[in-house]
Amino acid sequence: MTALRHWPWTRWLRLGIGLAFIGQGFASSEAFALGAGAFFSMQAILNTGCCFVGSCTPVPAREPINDNELTYHEVK
Repeated sequence: MTALRHWPWTRWLRLGIGLAFIGQGFASSEAFALGAGAFFSMQAILNTGCCFVGSCTPVPAREPINDNELTYHEVK
């Protein structure tokens, strides 16, 4: 469950849209809604962007640089 804490809001949005489409697809027996729901849900689960070739995958979050060393300059 700790992996879900690091999801950005866009990933949660894709999952919500996907689940909504899947629910609507089951309710109306619509194949297009099920396909769209599967598409958006898989994007969220696999953390892919708009295409699956890897050219537009989201950039991973960088770790903050911890620079505790202070430098001082003498002003004359």
